[in-house]
Amino acid sequence: MFCANCGVEQPDNNAVFCSKCGAKIQSDTQKNESLQDYIDDLDNLMRKATELGKNGQKEKAFEFYAYAADKGNTTAMYKLGQLYYLGSGIKKNFVESGKLFLLAAEKGNVDAMDYLGTMYRDGKGFPQNTQNSIKWFTSASDNGSIFSQLSLGYFFRDNNNFDQALFWFIKAAEQNDAEAQFELGNMYLNGKGVKRNGDEAQKWFQKAASQGDKLAIDRLNYMTSRNYVCCLEYKKTCNKCRHKWFTSKSLEDDLASRSKPNFVADVIGGMFSRSDRVQIQQQISSVELQKLRKCPNCGSSDTNVVIDR
Repeated sequence: MFCANCGVEQPDNNAVFCSKCGAKIQSDTQKNESLQDYIDDLDNLMRKATELGKNGQKEKAFEFYAYAADKGNTTAMYKLGQLYYLGSGIKKNFVESGKLFLLAAEKGNVDAMDYLGTMYRDGKGFPQNTQNSIKWFTSASDNGSIFSQLSLGYFFRDNNNFDQALFWFIKAAEQNDAEAQFELGNMYLNGKGVKRNGDEAQKWFQKAASQGDKLAIDRLNYMTSRNYVCCLEYKKTCNKCRHKWFTSKSLEDDLASRSKPNFVADVIGGMFSRSDRVQIQQQISSVELQKLRKCPNCGSSDTNVVIDR
């Protein structure tokens, strides 16, 4: 027996008052009458089911949601699927939750679509299926789900499809999601899916930081303390065939590929402080950087290299 006020299970089934908050306990007779009191009004039944769930009466909430779902209520289908998924008020069962989420999603429930994308991605309740996962995440995203927009952003980022990752992170960031804003800052900082741009990186970090995102705050503090102002990349011209190109991988990867980078400690995410610019121009003619100057067109190492904003 649970207290309807605070949700705490009572040690004495005959208790009149809650052992924790002192509220009056509803009798078993009253509880058994609850469903019958609401069967002719599904809207009120759903409100009661939600109330029961919040008060810790998960089994009773399950009973209410099951009745409403049987009557075709889409939200009840989703809620019932969630209880099966979490094992709340009923034994955990991914197969049953998947069936209910599918019914709800096909009727337009966006939360159920979120779950289906996750379940197909992780192989819970269904065989793992990336195509179906993307399908349901996309359906939810098109209906404004930040969770699914982030999920797609991470999926495409982790699979090196940075254009698609950028697209979905922007969708979530435009809804003022701090996590997406931080990820956009990183993409502009590292030149993933976009041209490296320190101003844009700082803009998105600031948006995330203004919402209390600790990672964004730390990144901004570091950038501010080092007086970081711009993003740089190598612009190269072959003196033999006159071919021109930019390095395709991020500057920090270039530095990491060298055996003894002399100024790697001054680099973060491809950005440099003002005081490092002279040192960079000196370093760019070093023996180590000669290895990075081979022309992709003719193979010549006779190239001019400048730093381009």
